[in-house]
Amino acid sequence: MAEKRAIISVSGLVQGIGFRPFVYRLAIRRGLRGYVKNLGDAGVRIDVSGDESVIKMLLTDLAEEKIPLAVYTKIDVDWREVSEEHLGFTIDTSDISTNEVKHSFIPPDVSICPDCLREMYDPRDRHYLYPFTCCALCGPRFTTIVDLPYDRERTTMIDFPLCDDCGREFYDPLDRRFNAQTICDPLCGPRMTLYHLDGSIVQGGTPLTLAARLLNEGSIVAMKGIGGIHLATKTTDDDPLLMLRERRRKPGKPFAVMSPDLENAQKFALITETEREHMTSPARPIVALRKREPFPLSPLISPGLHTVGI
Repeated sequence: MAEKRAIISVSGLVQGIGFRPFVYRLAIRRGLRGYVKNLGDAGVRIDVSGDESVIKMLLTDLAEEKIPLAVYTKIDVDWREVSEEHLGFTIDTSDISTNEVKHSFIPPDVSICPDCLREMYDPRDRHYLYPFTCCALCGPRFTTIVDLPYDRERTTMIDFPLCDDCGREFYDPLDRRFNAQTICDPLCGPRMTLYHLDGSIVQGGTPLTLAARLLNEGSIVAMKGIGGIHLATKTTDDDPLLMLRERRRKPGKPFAVMSPDLENAQKFALITETEREHMTSPARPIVALRKREPFPLSPLISPGLHTVGI
């Protein structure tokens, strides 16, 4: 069969979720030539040449092997005669000016994946206890984007050049951090700092250890993280919760409880299978669960309610 060229325009949620590396691996597997690139309207263009039947297989692959976070609102295919010769398949430089697809979305922040979490708890890994660990499938997206198309130089990570180890992962097609724009490690990425109310730095330990101690003592700790400022305090004592309600002027609004895992959450809430699926999904939403009785946490968390958000 004669070779053909296809310009595939994909709209939807396709930037910032590892879509370009996904397309790259599919095209390499099929032996196709061309490129994939992000566009200025949050869409993606795939320019591919090869046997027409193989290109159609690629289109089937896009649907049948779609990565979990991807959402397609439209896929347009413009068939052409082969006019440009590509030696292989590449991830091309993003096109800031091009706007050829509609109904595309800025990617949301994605909760940490199991692989990154495993690395964070592995003392032998360079990401050990590093809070900004992420990969192509997880981590901040929406809150780091400054402009489109989604590339590191148009995110807040522009101030953190990749170190040698992160650079090796970024350019390795077989690595899960391949072309992942927000990756970093303790050597090249952001660092945590804990401040007193007067702006001076809290001394005497690591920020996480010090913050945990302050929380256990009943303090209120403000954490600047994904999506804004998060206020945290102890859940088992009434006094810090009452102080937080008075300061925030929220006498009855329910607060959400953070839990390290489902096993811990089951100590104070009843969890159905559907709720379990939501709580472990990439979105990690706050889920309102029925309180376990007797409720072991402070009643000031969700006054007058039979549910608690986790």
